[in-house]
Amino acid sequence: MIENIVFDYGGVLVQYDFVAFFGKLLGSREQGQWFMDHVLPEEVGAAMDRELHPFVYYIRQQQERWPEYADTLSYFASHYTDVFTVETPGIRELILVLKERGFHVYGLSNWSSKLLEVKAKFSIFGLITDELVSKDVHLLKPDPAIYQAFLGKFHLKADTCLFLDDKAENIKGCQSVGMQGIRFNRENPAETILEIKKLLEIHD
Repeated sequence: MIENIVFDYGGVLVQYDFVAFFGKLLGSREQGQWFMDHVLPEEVGAAMDRELHPFVYYIRQQQERWPEYADTLSYFASHYTDVFTVETPGIRELILVLKERGFHVYGLSNWSSKLLEVKAKFSIFGLITDELVSKDVHLLKPDPAIYQAFLGKFHLKADTCLFLDDKAENIKGCQSVGMQGIRFNRENPAETILEIKKLLEIHD
């Protein structure tokens, strides 16, 4: 029986667009995509979220590798929250309904200490009862170890948890430890919210 609803943050609670952010700085969306592919590729973002070193360490590392983009990287570090654009439509209402129905609401996210700045921008984070974030355990989804760490921290049984994430690999990760999962559709949040309500037998 599902008792605990576990939310990813980026792409679920709030929306983001790194390509648009860098595209605006560099002149085009194509340039923004190139920057994300080369200067801040996925492996660098993952290292930031694992946070074996402070966020600024990785910024400086990339500035040394790409000195022509040193100013762009500095701007990113100081205007980080601009990447995160809006609260996901309908998500606040969903969380409030879940809490009214007695479900426990948690967060489980890959994020660096920069999350604190984003939390200050969006009040939606205040609705989350408790959380486990990658920076605190130096583990990343979809590694099964981070889901086990989450379950252990809050003394939860896997089969009582429903995890919501916008990435398919992270849903597979949660399922590997016995949690249920639903992939959150960033392009159509209402569709996923309806799916969640149907699964939990919540009727408007």
